[in-house]
Amino acid sequence: MSANAGRPAPPPSPHAPGQPRAPARVLVVDDHDVAREGLLSILAGVPFIAVVGEATSGAEDIDAVERLAPDLVLMDVKMPGIDGLDATRAILARFPGTRVIVVSFFDTSEYLVAAYQAGAAGFIPKGARRDQIVAELEAILRGESSVGSGLADRILGQQSDASPASMLGRVEHLPPRLREVLALLGQGLTNRQIAERLGIKPLTVKTQVESILDRFQVDNRTKAATIWVVSAAKTVQSSRADAGRVPAAGPDLPS
Repeated sequence: MSANAGRPAPPPSPHAPGQPRAPARVLVVDDHDVAREGLLSILAGVPFIAVVGEATSGAEDIDAVERLAPDLVLMDVKMPGIDGLDATRAILARFPGTRVIVVSFFDTSEYLVAAYQAGAAGFIPKGARRDQIVAELEAILRGESSVGSGLADRILGQQSDASPASMLGRVEHLPPRLREVLALLGQGLTNRQIAERLGIKPLTVKTQVESILDRFQVDNRTKAATIWVVSAAKTVQSSRADAGRVPAAGPDLPS
């Protein structure tokens, strides 16, 4: 049986020219009442968002996604039972068209990398201002992978003495093979897994990883993975902005 069997069909994306697109359907997931109600209050005033439900656990969330067919899920991390990262993996495995945004108090590099490795399309700290949250939602609804600039720069600053701009510039100037290895580090792959993926020897990967750490002046692969995650998100944001691309499908966003 298909994973989508019995699931309500999402609202159709195409629309007649000149007609507004339907608001994005959003599910809010957080086991803390105050945090969940705070997000609901923020979203209530956003014209391109329609909250279709809320959940208080990972298990409840997975069931709600099947019933409600949201476009976006705002996902807490620390919850009893199935945590937010495992719930994200489960949702995306069954409903790959759904986008998940991790919203967490734990705005550290480890949680940022873990969220993206789980497949999240964005990461928003719970302490973010309303305008920052709205901007992140806009970016993700345009199909971008999003890390807020303030969070990105702060997390990059924790990885190395080099400036965030310098580190992002070094990513751009990496040789193609080292960029491939760095991207796979960002996905959480081990040296052996990277070797199998690229068809090279594990010892070669070890040497390439050491070269990456040296180029970025960092002392472990988690820091290198963090640099890649932030770089990849910011590159997508910049390229979309430069091209002025907004997908034909999806909600109209405020200018």
